[in-house]
Amino acid sequence: MFGPKNKQTYIKSLSEFESDFIHLCFQLPSSCALCLKLKRTISSLLDAHYSVQSVASITLVHPSTISRLRSKHHPTMKKSLGSYPAKLSPANIHYAVHLITSQKAENAVQVTKELCNVEK
Repeated sequence: MFGPKNKQTYIKSLSEFESDFIHLCFQLPSSCALCLKLKRTISSLLDAHYSVQSVASITLVHPSTISRLRSKHHPTMKKSLGSYPAKLSPANIHYAVHLITSQKAENAVQVTKELCNVEK
């Protein structure tokens, strides 16, 4: 998990909120002080490089709401890349698309064989 080691600080600051009250907060006008405090907390967690799932579990707010806030207030922030590297390079993906669109390969098996031949 990403983020600072003092995650307990964020949990303690949110422990005063009840789950239902938090969800109600997002239905109230955006000027609500509680809404602003919760949004600032979410924003600070995202700034600390917590994943959307981690922020959702800490704040008890649905991940789609966290993702929407991240997209709106942090549009340049990179999304989590996951734990596994890509199996194909961009050049291999481009070549695979070329094989299919030019009808040199009809299915994934033929594309795989062609890509294996290219790498040898």
